[in-house]
Amino acid sequence: MIHIISSLSLTELSRKLADDILSVCPVNPLTPHTIIVPNQDTARWLKLFIAEKNGIAANLQFLLPAEWQWKQVRKLYPDLPESLRSDIEPMKWAVFGLLMNPEERSSFPVLERYIRAQGREREETAALQLSSQIASVFDQYLIYRPEMMLRWQNGATGKDDDEVWQSAFWRKLCNRWKSAETRKETLNKAELFANTLDALVSGEISVDENLFCFNIGLIPKPVLSLLKETGKYCHLELFLMQPSQNLKDPENELLVSFGEDLAQIQRLYQTLGRPEELLADEQFPDTLLGRIRQSIINNIPLNNVKSGTDQESVQIRSCHSPLREVETLHQFLLELFERDDALQPEDILVVSPDIEEYGPFIRAVFDNPEVGQPAIPYHLASFRHHNELERALNQLLSVADSRFHFTPVMDFFSMEPVRETFGVSDTAAGMVKRWMQENQVIWGLNSAHRTELGQPADDLQTWHTALRRGWLGQWMGETDNYEEFPQLLYQGVQSVSQQEIWAAFSFFLFQLDEIRRQININRSIPEWCEWLQSKLPNFFLEKLKTGTDGMKIMLKIDSLSDYTTLAGCDVKVPFSLFRTEIIKLLESSNAAGARFTGGITFSSMVPVRSIPFRIIALIGLNDQSFPRKQSTPDFDLMARQPRDGERNRKQEDRNLFLESILAAGDVHYCSYIGQSPVDNETIPPSSIVSEWVELVTIASGIDEPQIVKKEALTGFSPSAFRNRGSFSKNYFLTAQAMHNEEQIVSGLEQAGPLPEPEDQEEILVSDLTRFFKNPPAMFLQKRFGVYFEEPDEEKEEFEAGHLETHILFQKVFGWVASGQADGRIRSLLFESGILPSGWLGEKMVNNLLEHTHTAIQLLREHDFEPNLHHEEISILLNSSVINDSISTYSMEGLLDINPSGASGQNLIQSWIRHLCWLNNGGSGPSWLLCNLKKGEPKLVRFNDPGNTDELLNVLLQLYKEGQVKPLKFFTNSLVEYSENDDSSREYKARLAFEGGYNRYGERENIFVQSLLGPDVSFSEEFLDERFLAVIDAMLTSKEEVV
Repeated sequence: MIHIISSLSLTELSRKLADDILSVCPVNPLTPHTIIVPNQDTARWLKLFIAEKNGIAANLQFLLPAEWQWKQVRKLYPDLPESLRSDIEPMKWAVFGLLMNPEERSSFPVLERYIRAQGREREETAALQLSSQIASVFDQYLIYRPEMMLRWQNGATGKDDDEVWQSAFWRKLCNRWKSAETRKETLNKAELFANTLDALVSGEISVDENLFCFNIGLIPKPVLSLLKETGKYCHLELFLMQPSQNLKDPENELLVSFGEDLAQIQRLYQTLGRPEELLADEQFPDTLLGRIRQSIINNIPLNNVKSGTDQESVQIRSCHSPLREVETLHQFLLELFERDDALQPEDILVVSPDIEEYGPFIRAVFDNPEVGQPAIPYHLASFRHHNELERALNQLLSVADSRFHFTPVMDFFSMEPVRETFGVSDTAAGMVKRWMQENQVIWGLNSAHRTELGQPADDLQTWHTALRRGWLGQWMGETDNYEEFPQLLYQGVQSVSQQEIWAAFSFFLFQLDEIRRQININRSIPEWCEWLQSKLPNFFLEKLKTGTDGMKIMLKIDSLSDYTTLAGCDVKVPFSLFRTEIIKLLESSNAAGARFTGGITFSSMVPVRSIPFRIIALIGLNDQSFPRKQSTPDFDLMARQPRDGERNRKQEDRNLFLESILAAGDVHYCSYIGQSPVDNETIPPSSIVSEWVELVTIASGIDEPQIVKKEALTGFSPSAFRNRGSFSKNYFLTAQAMHNEEQIVSGLEQAGPLPEPEDQEEILVSDLTRFFKNPPAMFLQKRFGVYFEEPDEEKEEFEAGHLETHILFQKVFGWVASGQADGRIRSLLFESGILPSGWLGEKMVNNLLEHTHTAIQLLREHDFEPNLHHEEISILLNSSVINDSISTYSMEGLLDINPSGASGQNLIQSWIRHLCWLNNGGSGPSWLLCNLKKGEPKLVRFNDPGNTDELLNVLLQLYKEGQVKPLKFFTNSLVEYSENDDSSREYKARLAFEGGYNRYGERENIFVQSLLGPDVSFSEEFLDERFLAVIDAMLTSKEEVV
């Protein structure tokens, strides 16, 4: 017997269901009650409701309509396999096999023309795309119109041209399945459904003792027929949401605009009988929302609604971006919590048609409350979380047939699953990246790889060249045997541990090269799956051995292989097509479901439809997103002539919006991107929102500008505080400063003291020189691991950075000093691969040789014998040890050469080396030769200050202080201040810091900008007495000779 219970309220329906579960007892107490629900989120909510109502929710079996249908099928066919040939994925590959057979394809001219039009090079891709569309359409036919498929199978063709070729194609598929001898199962889904219904009618299969259908909405007519027949033999209760008894001729504008799906549901279930019981409706509050809901129940026009006392129950917000939508919602929820002590986070539902796009913004806002703000607990459902292993596999598949550009390869190597497999830490991966940067790697594994991609067979700036230079540098060390080794050997890998890291990276590139070489042939999908599974341990061994992520990926790859094997498709396809299918599988991972406890529920719209909450918010109701666009092939017969019970996304979304109004208890909130962040131009919202605004205007008598609240561009815009407050103190202070035209303080603000850094047992001379050249840079690098690339140092194929140029200068200086001819030096530089090819490389070589000859000539004029060598430094100062090896270009003392000018930063580096050299036992002056680039060389002498211990202790103290907090020590500015007289010193210092026309300022350094902000001005706090004392000591010992 079928019993139909209807109500406006899902709560009333749930209460009735909870009571009936107790009153309707199965003969066998161990037999579970079967409850058919529209989705799993409804099942979770219903289980919580029943548990709260009855004190327990046990022995309940929740099934989706399709799951219940297949349960009945398996009663008739208990040995039916899990996967059928007529399932969508195997069917797609079966269609693909037919389309890739020229003889089979020629029977279908329309398909033949489409695939030929795509070109031979895209034949496989075009055929698979078309196969996916055909399989998707056939799958919908099997679910909603199986009787049509059976007619086709029996020879019917129809009159429509598209129906003619589709019916013929379906018969060809069926004949292919029937002729397959690999499995006993040959029936397709249409046959299985028809046979099951016949068996049920004849009494061949049993039915459930009790069956409950809870708000299942639109279902395919074959499922409805099965339910109707089942209801003849068992107790079947059907619970329906029915906002109004007369949906055939609605008078209420909301029912007219959004209620087509509801009317269709009413027509669909009328075939089962009329509702026996109409549950009492709840009492609605005297608010605008309450009055609107009451008008829907009574089916009266909105202009007859008397507006409630609370106009705030309907909220419509227009914002500039998804982030502002989430920020505005967060602010609104804080206001509600402040006004209503009884409101709990569990009382709030937030939905979006595109939760994937809004998920990161939700996390950014709700995971990071300001100090003093309460944290609002939440749960983000329907959001796909891709684990690190999936992301790494995605990157591997993308890199495999690429040009092996520097950034993608290094990003892949730096991923945790890859690093773990090759035994490399995050720090070591960063070291490898710097090594490769110093070797000027741009793209390409080797010359053969570049040739395959249609480029010249050039090995310069490839991964192979970098590895060769590095290995030879480790094996040979410094060598003058340029005949046998015609390249610069890389000396950056020094210790045994660094050599192990280099070896690990070399093996990593070897494995990538093996992948690249093996993907150039076509394979069948099962062969590709087997190949990929054999290669994954080479990159992700540790992750595959531990945890479940690796097993899930292996199972997904197995499923793709099983689909094609089941379809009997052995077509050989290129790697690019296989990669596309694997990535689709990875992206189809199940999203988390809604929890309904422990915080606000964020979800996509469909899974939580009709579930009541006190507050329901809909965000992201943008024109392009809502209602969802239904994209169907031109040949889809269901889209041309839809029938009751068949899904229509556009109508479904309109009904979802209506259900959200009915389910909202206190407040209905919606927002959309309605203003351009560029020029504040109005952007039209979703058509549904436009209609809602118009209907709210009719119901409330309030003009549209008062209904739609246009939010400010940012939370700190002064307009955001007009007639309202904010829970963000930071936004308020910023807005206040903007309103008062105060100077905004930018940069990083230290919220509290940092923990003391670990004691540095050994300090390198290079650490000291790097620190005093740019203290903010070293602070961010040492304490936070922040490494930026300056705009002029970003890696391009035709450039070399400052570090590479300095290394080259040292090499060229040594070669010229030892008597190597310029021609031979040119050859060595270009064959090394470290220089860009073409005119730019020629220009660099010419500059290097010119600077080197100028330097050597000037040195010899001043009785220096050029000779590049290294001095070992080992100093014990109090409890600090300073060690390093510093280079000098002459045997007559310490001599630095820097082709750049005599800036404060260059001077202090040479002066610190001078102090260390003196303290280590050196004597006499040290020298700096600079300004070679400008063609006006300068020779600077540093004399013995007489108190090197004292000066080094001061430098060490400042160095250690700069590891605890950022030290605002700006050398160029300090030198300008100290070198000039009182009338101009502050102006010169400010110019050195802030820069000017055609002059680079210290504040333009990216580390300084990050720490202090891009517009920081010169300040007297930079003129610390200790800083000035250091600079004065340096300038006192400095003497310009030339």
